[in-house]
Amino acid sequence: MFRLKQTVKMRKLDGFSLELCEVPPPSAIVVSSDTLIRSLEAVMAHFQKEANGGGRLKRGRADETEDGCLLLEFEDPKGFVEIAFFL
Repeated sequence: MFRLKQTVKMRKLDGFSLELCEVPPPSAIVVSSDTLIRSLEAVMAHFQKEANGGGRLKRGRADETEDGCLLLEFEDPKGFVEIAFFL
């Protein structure tokens, strides 16, 4: 990673210096629907299923947001990454 940072730092884009920063991978998704989500268990099962690229959820549950969406937070960010590419 150090070499990559140094390479990027030496280059310019439209006269501006660039900087490479590492950020933690995302680990959560928000699920919404045009209609009422009737089965929280079905949604959770879908996003935990390995065949869909899913993974285990933190606390084994989903949190409901103020606007009626579901927040699913994965134990391992890999679960998020695989689901994101699967969608």
